[in-house]
Amino acid sequence: MEKDRVSKLINDLYKRYPNGFYVHAETKMDSAKKAAEYIGRHLARPAIVEYRIIKYDGQVVKFWYEDHTTGEVVERFSAFFMTLY
Repeated sequence: MEKDRVSKLINDLYKRYPNGFYVHAETKMDSAKKAAEYIGRHLARPAIVEYRIIKYDGQVVKFWYEDHTTGEVVERFSAFFMTLY
């Protein structure tokens, strides 16, 4: 089954890359199929993994990420979760 194959691939990738993934999204997608494949790869993962959340006060989230161009850890505040409701 295709679903089983995708689940196995996702599990294998998490084992191979325990520190996470870096998505290079600057390349232009030249077809709807490629765009769907790209989106599908990222649907199985949350936008911000729980361990990156530093603080949440009910409205604003403080989280961190690594800037892959500089290698620096960056902390950000965002109220974007409010747009989900």
